[in-house]
Amino acid sequence: MGNIPVKTTFYPKTGISRALFARECCEKCPHREECKAREQRKNYAVHVSVKMAERARYLARLSTDEYRQLTRKRNAVEGIPSVLRRRYHVDDIPVLGYLRSRQFFLFKIGAYNFNKLLKHNRKTRGRSAQNPALA
Repeated sequence: MGNIPVKTTFYPKTGISRALFARECCEKCPHREECKAREQRKNYAVHVSVKMAERARYLARLSTDEYRQLTRKRNAVEGIPSVLRRRYHVDDIPVLGYLRSRQFFLFKIGAYNFNKLLKHNRKTRGRSAQNPALA
């Protein structure tokens, strides 16, 4: 809220900064519960470490819409190798040689893509309009 602390102390052994604020500032503050100021005899004390500040910056960045879009893309990208391992067993290729292994792997990817296409067609079958030229 822009209030200036009465006293600030840094403890290098623990890496924590301690700020003391006047009672009048903290009792009227609408963000008192969020900053976790501890009540003392004459004032309120707030303890902040470097890790806490970095974590707050990181959480603020996580809540942006751009970061959410990136996490969705990451989940999609990491899901494909997982499906190839679990369902298509690409770790256990029963052939020897680079070319045969590559061909085997490409067939597995083709099977994955074909199944995705079939699922997509099943979902959209009822919603798509019929082509009058084919009917």
